[in-house]
Amino acid sequence: MDFRFSPEQVALRSEVERFIRDCMPEELRWCERDAFSDALWPLVTEARRELARLGWTTIHWPSEHGGRGASRVTHTLIVEAMSYRGVPQVVAFDDGPNIIGPVLMRFGSEQQKRIHLPAIARADVFWCQAYTEPEAGSDMAAMSTTATLNGDHYVLSGRKKFVGGAARADWAHVLARTGPEEHRHHNLGYFLVDMRSPGISLKPIEESHGRYGMLNEVVFDDVRVPTENLLGGHDEGWQVAMSALDLERSGIENVGRAQGLLEDVIEYAQASGRSGGRSLLDDPAVRQRLADASVKVETSRLAAYKVAWLSDQGLPITHQSSMSKLMTSETWQHVAAVALRTLGPDALLLPDADRLPLRGRIALGDVSSLSETIYEGASEIQRNIIAQRGLGLPR
Repeated sequence: MDFRFSPEQVALRSEVERFIRDCMPEELRWCERDAFSDALWPLVTEARRELARLGWTTIHWPSEHGGRGASRVTHTLIVEAMSYRGVPQVVAFDDGPNIIGPVLMRFGSEQQKRIHLPAIARADVFWCQAYTEPEAGSDMAAMSTTATLNGDHYVLSGRKKFVGGAARADWAHVLARTGPEEHRHHNLGYFLVDMRSPGISLKPIEESHGRYGMLNEVVFDDVRVPTENLLGGHDEGWQVAMSALDLERSGIENVGRAQGLLEDVIEYAQASGRSGGRSLLDDPAVRQRLADASVKVETSRLAAYKVAWLSDQGLPITHQSSMSKLMTSETWQHVAAVALRTLGPDALLLPDADRLPLRGRIALGDVSSLSETIYEGASEIQRNIIAQRGLGLPR
């Protein structure tokens, strides 16, 4: 098996990195906490549109939908390059071209594709995903949000929580129950919901690392959704949702972040001895921790690219994507903790402190990485999927 990228892929990665270095506003790099703020959102919007104009966000789409028909490996390489250089996920791995777009191609009607795919490809719209509920987190099948058929509309009622980007979203893709709850994975529908619809209200959720405006609780109070906005069949919601989760669980963005932070920590540690004192790297324990972290990053990278390769071959990826999500999220958490331990108390300084190393990225990374092991299914859920679907073990 050849693990090398093709010359064309290497050249593309270099082109992406040059663009980030020369054209991406500095304010957008390593700004994950503030990407949804009023100050940065105009820059985020323009960056998304510029990447769309370059054709990179939809490079993996078929040509008939405006893409270049590139492999998912090539697309994964682009996302890793952007994350490695600190481009926020809302730009590097936008929901529209990466999740709902491909799901629309697989399950959508011709009318749905015609309405939504061109706007997604141009980055004219922003999408969010609404699965989690106050009483149904990792156990999505326990959801209670209902969609009741009433003539030519469904009436959507319920609450969704921890919806990323809802306050900025034009559209949402929503999983809701269309029938009795006794059949957990049946009687579920997948809906395309206009976020400007009457009956939708939002409540922002403040996060522990100070990010505000990204997560929201969304209330659907008898929201009318046209029947033509049902994606897939009346009872196919679970299948559509699992397809969407497979697309977002590779975790390559965590690999890019971890590699970028690790390299910067090593450079900082090397520079610590230039004034004549001992370098942080003179401590064998520090060298050992950094070496172990590097191994974790590389093995996680291989897991993520394996998911991309399997997808290109048309092979099942459900438990493989769970393995990758588990490894990459826990690796990002591990690297952030190693960085914090290596640089010591200075790494905990507030962003406006004089002696702040690496612009506060270590402290913010350490806190934000905790949530990565919860998003898209907690690590415990991923281990259950691996055990049951990968190893054939009983529930």
